[in-house]
Amino acid sequence: VASLIVVKQTEDSNLGEEASRSWKEILEQLYVFDILEKEISVLRTISLDSFKSWFKQYLPKEHRRISFQVLGHTEQTTTTTADIGYKDIDCVKSKGYPCISDKNFSKIKHIDDIEAATSNWTILPLTKITS
Repeated sequence: VASLIVVKQTEDSNLGEEASRSWKEILEQLYVFDILEKEISVLRTISLDSFKSWFKQYLPKEHRRISFQVLGHTEQTTTTTADIGYKDIDCVKSKGYPCISDKNFSKIKHIDDIEAATSNWTILPLTKITS
């Protein structure tokens, strides 16, 4: 926490940094121009024990992870996965693209249709904290 406070207390090296921060507040319609001072005062109240208890309370023991594998090439590309250096190719998709996975994750779920996979997700509204 102390190192984060030091970072937030660091003065701007030029006027552009302060202007960018102020314009960000305006564009995001937050208008809290003393946000750094407020964050520092809150950070000073946090102890390691309180952070650990908050972490245990609000973050589940089993975390979900999302991993993206983006494959793309131009027609001139002749590079193979062997050239790139992938050695643990566990599966080959129907289109012939290699699917690289980590053997530590046994419950990997491949998503080919993003719309179908995300259709039942709950989308929460954007929340702005202004005080």
